[in-house]
Amino acid sequence: MNSQQSQTTLRRPRMANLMLLLAITGLLATACGGSTSTAESAESDSAGSANAAAPAEKSAGIQAAKAAATIEKQTFRTVLPEGWEILADDVDRMGLMTLAEKGTGGAQGVYLKFEKGFNGDPMKAIEKFSGKYNGTAAATSLRNGIEWAHTRYTYNGIDQSLNITAHDGSKITFTVMGEGYDTNPGVKAVFDSLELL
Repeated sequence: MNSQQSQTTLRRPRMANLMLLLAITGLLATACGGSTSTAESAESDSAGSANAAAPAEKSAGIQAAKAAATIEKQTFRTVLPEGWEILADDVDRMGLMTLAEKGTGGAQGVYLKFEKGFNGDPMKAIEKFSGKYNGTAAATSLRNGIEWAHTRYTYNGIDQSLNITAHDGSKITFTVMGEGYDTNPGVKAVFDSLELL
């Protein structure tokens, strides 16, 4: 095989991974994004936290992966686990960051999204999402002192979990594709070290 054929062959998987990443980011922006309507905000404000379940304790099952680096942005701080990489960093412009286990093209990854102007209830948002995508019952978990509303679901044959919290008028979405918090040391490391600034 000559050098030009080799370069073309190497570009195709990279292009496929890029296309997969763009499709996933588009799905997350559509499914998790958008501002909450005034009616939904009023409903969640009047419901308060009466519908929220008691926070669950941290998982004691697996050990978190070792940190390879610290990621610090204006809105958050966390670690990049060993064997993981930053696939997309557009936090400053679009509020999105994608971290993935190396070699998975994002199929095992964490997608963080920050949306300003959120006045809703994270639990109501999770309940709505869970109903739309046939997820597990909405519940809450406590991770590094942050209460998250969450659900687990399968989309396009991939196990995923959606986690939402509110902080300083922003909605923070933490979506996991592939193995979750209880089974993947990298996901556990990112989640357990996440600080909202």
